[in-house]
Amino acid sequence: MRAELHALESPGARALVAADWRTEFDTLGLLDPARWAALLRTSPILETSLPGSSAASHSASTPLAKASSGPAGRAIVRTHSLGDGREWVLRPFHHGGWLGGLLGQRLSSPARLFAELKATAVLVRRGAPVAPAAFAVAHRQGASWTGGVATMRLASTGNAAEWLAGEPSEQERSAGLHALGRAIRAFHDHGGRHADLHLGNLVLRTGDAPRAFVVDLDQVAIGAPPSPQRRARELARLDRSVHKRIEDRAAAAAAMAELRDAYAAGDRAIALALDAFRTRGGAERQLTLLRARYAWGARRKNAARSALERTTSTDPLDPAPPTRTGR
Repeated sequence: MRAELHALESPGARALVAADWRTEFDTLGLLDPARWAALLRTSPILETSLPGSSAASHSASTPLAKASSGPAGRAIVRTHSLGDGREWVLRPFHHGGWLGGLLGQRLSSPARLFAELKATAVLVRRGAPVAPAAFAVAHRQGASWTGGVATMRLASTGNAAEWLAGEPSEQERSAGLHALGRAIRAFHDHGGRHADLHLGNLVLRTGDAPRAFVVDLDQVAIGAPPSPQRRARELARLDRSVHKRIEDRAAAAAAMAELRDAYAAGDRAIALALDAFRTRGGAERQLTLLRARYAWGARRKNAARSALERTTSTDPLDPAPPTRTGR
């Protein structure tokens, strides 16, 4: 897949389209707000359960947005078949929280939609476990804009929140949690910073070699790999999400412990930061974070400098690729 994005414009409409999907976008005429609305109206709601799971029979009536409500702000998520086994995931924009009732789908400009698509394309180019970008489209309505973002559907994946609620076996749960931990670690290592990391923004492909992916990249930031403190804050948000999904507090704590272990993967600086945000407060937390910061800085100096000097970028969307740091 090419990282190149094409900027398109017509009176009252703007779009950013991945080169691979320019033909399909033009054929559907999605710069026309009526045709975009028709596509959303006729496309089925995204099924968020894993294929063959006990929840799959009723998940077609459960939009992913219900599991991932919050700052990301989405309306009902739908899919569009391209006729060759591939599908788009269509995410029309909708403000979350109290802004949802006030602003609904309205944006002051297309910038937020386009920033998400650009960040997605860069993260895919870097090798992060995210869904490939397809397009972002925006239509003017008076003084405001509406629109959405489309990515490729990741085959045979299901929402992590629904998977966990489906009570997988102990072996399946352990394998899935490790896959989730590795995916979040890779997302961060490739320079991603998620604005709202929770179970609804993670999808999982089970089987002999489970894989997980980070989705819904609204307001994601990209750059160098985030500090252990930033990583720990995002994992703390995920911890709260897991405890909301698992009523048994001991089981929720055990699940997060497995996920954190897979995420840290023996990295002392990151393990210290995760531990500080999980169990400590006040002066003790600050001391542990200082230790984590020292360990992180020492590793970056000793292991990352030469890698940074050798790294060059040929991606016009990605002028500053992430520093590759050893574990």
